[in-house]
Amino acid sequence: MENIPEEFLDDGEFSDEYLWLMSENACKYVSYKRRSLENIAKSHNINPDNYKNKRILLEAIIEYWNDNFRANPEFHREYQRHFGGEIKL
Repeated sequence: MENIPEEFLDDGEFSDEYLWLMSENACKYVSYKRRSLENIAKSHNINPDNYKNKRILLEAIIEYWNDNFRANPEFHREYQRHFGGEIKL
């Protein structure tokens, strides 16, 4: 896992943040508090002030993950293998 940025790991294991965000994005209403999404965005160097509502901020964070999966196919494969599912980009 040497090619995987630390921000996507939680105590050396893959973070399940992406799965939770994708699940939340499938819901009609975003139940995450704005502050929680802002903290997640900041941890990925995304400026939350550029996004006017929670849905758009949520989608920006997911797109950040997707961009990293596209840029690092090994990371994408390992993440899918770890969580036992297929992630379509």
